Amino acid sequence: MVTATGETQLLHNIVVLEEGAEATLITGCGASHGIGKIAHVGATEIYLGRNSRLNYVMIHSWTPNSEVRPRTGIVLGEDARYTEYYLSHGGVGILESKVEAWQSRGASLYTASIVVAEESQYSLDTRVYLEEDKSNAELISRVLGRGGSKVSTKAIIEAWHPDTKGHRECQALQLNNKAYVETIPILRSRTPGAELSHEAAIVKINEDELTYLMARGLDEEQARAILLRGFIHIDVPGMPKGVKKLIEGVERILAERHAL
Repeated sequence: MVTATGETQLLHNIVVLEEGAEATLITGCGASHGIGKIAHVGATEIYLGRNSRLNYVMIHSWTPNSEVRPRTGIVLGEDARYTEYYLSHGGVGILESKVEAWQSRGASLYTASIVVAEESQYSLDTRVYLEEDKSNAELISRVLGRGGSKVSTKAIIEAWHPDTKGHRECQALQLNNKAYVETIPILRSRTPGAELSHEAAIVKINEDELTYLMARGLDEEQARAILLRGFIHIDVPGMPKGVKKLIEGVERILAERHAL
């Protein structure tokens, strides 16, 4: 937590799981409301041994005067599994994230990224390298843009072996005509036989669904909150029940706030 104007926070996280180990890591970073310009720079290294499992949850809450630059490198050993849930909300001056992951034989990676942007500037860049056979990756993202926000999400899945699979899904919801959203899915195959796919969409609230919910007795604010919560929610596989409950609680609060 950054608590004073002018503060620069430098973090270096190193996570190592030995062979067969399992862990769930929950982290949170943010800044106190009302403070002036601050900076947060975080470097994270994650090393997963053979057949290990890591659930990684990260929640960011910043202020309009924040400059945030996280950098993450992930190395997955044979048959390792990495599952990530990332949520950032609140206004932020600039958030520039870069993530790179390298996967060994049979390694599996799943990431769910949610950005709730209000008068913010985001640049999210994820790159995954399927270096060996039977490795797979799935990258899911949701962006909720309102106010003068500018959000750019870019994801690259690169296959180096024929027996690999990768999928990218990115959806964005614009709540007004001031928000700017772009999504850039990139698939690269360096060998025949790799299976790579992507889905991308930028949409608005479905008026028919809103009308239907209001016809069932809900006021407009309640109906919008239900639709927004449904949009940003991602059911992350493998997360412990207690962690899922925490995530759902945060998503519900954000949906209600932005339904106003």
